[in-house]
Amino acid sequence: MNAKSHPSAAMAGERKSGSPALVARPVQPVQIWAWIGVALLMAEFWFAGKWILSDQFVAVPSGPDVPPEWMRHVLDIGQVVMTLIWCFSFYWFVIRAWQRERRLTTDSLIMIGCTLASGWDALSDVGQYWFTYNSYLFNRGSMLAVMPITLSPHAPGANEAWPMFFINTLYGNFVIVAIIMCALLRFVKSRWPQIGTPALVAICFLLGGIADFIIEGLVLLPLGFWTYAGGHWAINADTYYKFPLHEAICAGSVFASLTCLRFFVDDKGQTIPERGLDKIVASPLQKSLLRIPAVLGGVIMIFIITYHLPQGFLALHSTEWPDDVKNRSYFTNHICGPQVNLACPGPAVPIARPGAPRPDYAGRFAQ
Repeated sequence: MNAKSHPSAAMAGERKSGSPALVARPVQPVQIWAWIGVALLMAEFWFAGKWILSDQFVAVPSGPDVPPEWMRHVLDIGQVVMTLIWCFSFYWFVIRAWQRERRLTTDSLIMIGCTLASGWDALSDVGQYWFTYNSYLFNRGSMLAVMPITLSPHAPGANEAWPMFFINTLYGNFVIVAIIMCALLRFVKSRWPQIGTPALVAICFLLGGIADFIIEGLVLLPLGFWTYAGGHWAINADTYYKFPLHEAICAGSVFASLTCLRFFVDDKGQTIPERGLDKIVASPLQKSLLRIPAVLGGVIMIFIITYHLPQGFLALHSTEWPDDVKNRSYFTNHICGPQVNLACPGPAVPIARPGAPRPDYAGRFAQ
């Protein structure tokens, strides 16, 4: 009996010659991004839970210096208004989109991803404090205090005062900035059809920097929501609303990258982290479960790569903090300043570690 007359022999021959069913499928980009997303989300939830259950989950008080009355009103109103805007955006971009399309759209995932990315907002301070939030804002310290990579000295009530009713809600609304910038890119593309992708990306980054200067430099910093005390190449360098130009570059890069993520999709409407989804043999539900962490991971990585890493490096080379910051305890967060008799970061101040000796406000080490 030959192989032609025996089906099993024919099948064996196919296996030896390499049947398509046995060829290993290449790993698709969406699968890599999904693993990145899962890892980042697990890390964030772990540190958030550890922080909430620790003695570090206490308010950083504003201290002996109280913000002026106008600033207190602005901060109170700002937290309420930003939270309400976030609630409306969540309804519009997530709940309403789900009701209409029975899936989480790209805008849904960008909004959720940005909201989750807010938990890492103080990450550039892990080596040395270079910016601080206004501790008058409602806070319970920061997740930074329980992260093993954090070198910046911290203690309960003396830590980054992460504003849990402003930063996370502000981050979530970055999707609106991306939508507006996408509309501007479409206008540019319609006005000059011959323009190429590199030029569009360059315009996107320019718009991102301008948007950040308007949002932070002209609005949020003068109103007192936070301060970039240790930043470089600053406008209004001697004031609490000091605006370092690298902030426009890095935060503008975040806006630009979110815009590019939303704008540059393939012919299937897939963003970069979703590429290869159509090549995976799986049910629609399984593809959705793969797509969600992939896009969320892409969004969070945008913040880490374009903002936290470069800003964290610059933070190790902090400039001298302005006296206008040092003399306001609601900006020093009890980590330095005359109120606690500890030197604030600067070129002449050694980078401190938790438990290590630190110079006092006059620059002398305790004997």
